[in-house]
Amino acid sequence: MRLKGSMASHTPRKYNMKIGVTKEVLDTVDMRIKKIGFKNRTDLLYFLLMNYLKEAAHEDLVNREIALLSRKEKQQNELK
Repeated sequence: MRLKGSMASHTPRKYNMKIGVTKEVLDTVDMRIKKIGFKNRTDLLYFLLMNYLKEAAHEDLVNREIALLSRKEKQQNELK
């Protein structure tokens, strides 16, 4: 099945991107990471990801608690 019209002729363009980081930059990053107490970049990434997930879970829990309290307050106000 072939699409007709403008959607058929629209194909996404792919752009080649080259991003380079010199060894000196990576060495500097590695040195700073070790200076603050992590073994390597992966160790730091794991730490950051775990903290992000903990904060996201906590935020979700707080939002659910707020919604529950709001519903309870609304029900109490309706009973009065």
